Amino acid sequence: MLWAASLLAALLVTLTIGVLLWLRLRQQVRSIAGRLAKLQSERDRLDGQLRHYGREIKERDKKLSEATRRVSELRQSKDDLQAVIGHQLRRPLENLRETLQRLTISAQGDSATLAERARSQLQPIVRSLDQIQRLGRVQTVAVASAPQAATTETIDVESLRVLNLQALERKRATLGHQPFADLINRHSAGLPKKITELTSALTGRHWLDAEKLALVIAANSEEIGLDAIAGHLRNLAAQLGIDSERERCRQQRTELLNLMRVSIQQLQEWKSSNLHTEWALR
Repeated sequence: MLWAASLLAALLVTLTIGVLLWLRLRQQVRSIAGRLAKLQSERDRLDGQLRHYGREIKERDKKLSEATRRVSELRQSKDDLQAVIGHQLRRPLENLRETLQRLTISAQGDSATLAERARSQLQPIVRSLDQIQRLGRVQTVAVASAPQAATTETIDVESLRVLNLQALERKRATLGHQPFADLINRHSAGLPKKITELTSALTGRHWLDAEKLALVIAANSEEIGLDAIAGHLRNLAAQLGIDSERERCRQQRTELLNLMRVSIQQLQEWKSSNLHTEWALR
């Protein structure tokens, strides 16, 4: 009987332990099930947010594409306007101004007076064209607008971005890497010498020579995307045609030298990174 009682007691203990373990396991299962339900709910919520963000991203991508297209159209319109101003307006006006300048020198009496008056009346038109071109010429992300020649403030050339990146890329696509590299090398070697000649002409107050040099250097600079200094030089040439502005132009000699130096330096850096030819990388 003793052994039977002992066996019954052992069975009761085992059964009790089994019940307790089963209850604990059931509690853990319920807890895990609750956590799984919460995770499922959280996943559903995140999925909903992701779908919403996905739709929003698609909508914004669509708007961005449309805005990019509009910017491209506006940029092309701006380039067309610049071409019209440069070729159909500026050059005839510059030729007219040069003719009037010659008449002022060679004519006498009333003819000289009328020629000088006509030349003075032409200056505001030329300055207005300069301003229009300056506002639209330089890419805003990487390029700074050219300063007006009439100002006496010092140009902060160390922080100035002077390259027209779009013009450089178009020129590279049109000419090819090697020919464009050759063109940059030629102008990079010649422009510092010409700007020195210009400052010497300003120092000696040879106004007509300085005006012609400024226009030549501006044209050469535009060929290689140096729009900032090109615009500055065109403004300078316009101001040199006005007697009262010439001394102000003369005070800009140091700024012109520094601006050309920075322009050539940035152009060489662009060439090293964007013109992939052996000659261009020398």
